Amino acid sequence: MTAAFAAGMLILLPLSVRAQEVQPAVTAENHTEETMEQPEDIIFVGDSRFVQMKNAVGENPYRWIAKGSQGYDWFVEEAVAQIDAAVQSGTKILINFGVNDVANEAAYAELVNRKAAEWEALGAEVYYSSVNPVEDGRYVTKEKVADFNAGLQEDLDATVEWIDSFSWLVEEGYTLTDGLHFSSDTYEKLYAFYLDKLTQNG
Repeated sequence: MTAAFAAGMLILLPLSVRAQEVQPAVTAENHTEETMEQPEDIIFVGDSRFVQMKNAVGENPYRWIAKGSQGYDWFVEEAVAQIDAAVQSGTKILINFGVNDVANEAAYAELVNRKAAEWEALGAEVYYSSVNPVEDGRYVTKEKVADFNAGLQEDLDATVEWIDSFSWLVEEGYTLTDGLHFSSDTYEKLYAFYLDKLTQNG
């Protein structure tokens, strides 16, 4: 009886050791998942086109400061303060205003240059996306958009990186649903284009 008991112990002990050896592998795997690189700190700032883009792409890890039917006044009176509160070292700020008030090109340039200097001093990077294609309408036309983009690109400081999404969309193709806003598919591919531009140097 004593010999049988001893034999049983010889069989059981190795099984117990094997069970203990498995534990560190599970812990290491969990640790790897927890320490994966976090998404970049990106702030999208704009009008209804960014509102609809956010809705089209769904859940994402970025901050959106955007409101429909807005332009320079809302940018300076409300959006800037929200950016100020969120910006930190490493933040990338993408701005896309102008389709609702193409006549304000000079005002946008002055404001963005002034605030970009402050945000960059905190370690942020500032990007401005061109106003994207439209159909000719009562208040905005293709010609006015082209003039706005050309003027703003020239007037922005060199430290503000210009993203020519207008030309990219013209080349890749796009769908407008009402002459001003894009289809969900267009928003999704434009979002991917922006992320590629914002993260390629990250």
